[in-house]
Amino acid sequence: HYSTWSFQSEAAVTPEGIRKFVAALPASVIRAKGIARLTDGSHQLLQVVGQRRSLDKIESEQVSTKIVTIGLSRHFDAHELQGLADNLLR
Repeated sequence: HYSTWSFQSEAAVTPEGIRKFVAALPASVIRAKGIARLTDGSHQLLQVVGQRRSLDKIESEQVSTKIVTIGLSRHFDAHELQGLADNLLR
């Protein structure tokens, strides 16, 4: 079985915050995808597949940051992910 956790914020995030968030994602997250609206006005596409993690600059008109994660239920801790988001993306 799988579990999901999602994050959405109208506030822009710092480039450093999104990099640290992606680096800090636990191994229990097997897939993540989203678009981060950055404080400098640019956007980054976040993708995680297994151990591969990437942030790529993209063109977007999106006015919020949206991230969705998927993991195996028995190891997935949504509270841990929310804590990471609260500390690094707000």
